[in-house]
Amino acid sequence: MFRTISFASRALATAGAGVTLLFASASFAGDKTAKDLRSVILLQGHSCPAVSQYGKNGNNDYTVNCDNGAGYRVKADGGRVAVTKL
Repeated sequence: MFRTISFASRALATAGAGVTLLFASASFAGDKTAKDLRSVILLQGHSCPAVSQYGKNGNNDYTVNCDNGAGYRVKADGGRVAVTKL
């Protein structure tokens, strides 16, 4: 019996769990998105104790404000995630 690997499964395998979770469907709750954004920021070596506010600038592009006053732009492009301090 053969199983078909879905596009989502291939994307998860190639792009990594963090990217897939970060830019998942908008059906996820806002708390999930905030946690995912925070995780990506921390994995890139930046400080963000908690996300106080975030906004979506475009497809796979977010502006994030942390409760310590730091601001970041989190953008995925071509399977890579870039975190830029604002």
